[in-house]
Amino acid sequence: MLSGILGALSGAIRLGVVFATVNVVVGETTACRRGFGQRLVAANNQFNMGGTFAIMTVLAIMALLLNALIRVAERRFLRCQGACATGPVATGAV
Repeated sequence: MLSGILGALSGAIRLGVVFATVNVVVGETTACRRGFGQRLVAANNQFNMGGTFAIMTVLAIMALLLNALIRVAERRFLRCQGACATGPVATGAV
């Protein structure tokens, strides 16, 4: 039963990480004095396009690394999914 829910659970974790990252940056733009969000706003207000793109690049790399980390964990925990899907229950064959 647990192996059947792991696919949906890993998708929910991946989506949760995306929303958490976006919400942290948005929260930092409005309520913090430090952080990537505040630096992004400060660079944008000073028309520092190089700084703005540098911060956005760092955030994009961080998001890619988090996604890769989740993908590694997903592959580790869902090893059985390919082998289990070929069984008689999963294919509908009797």
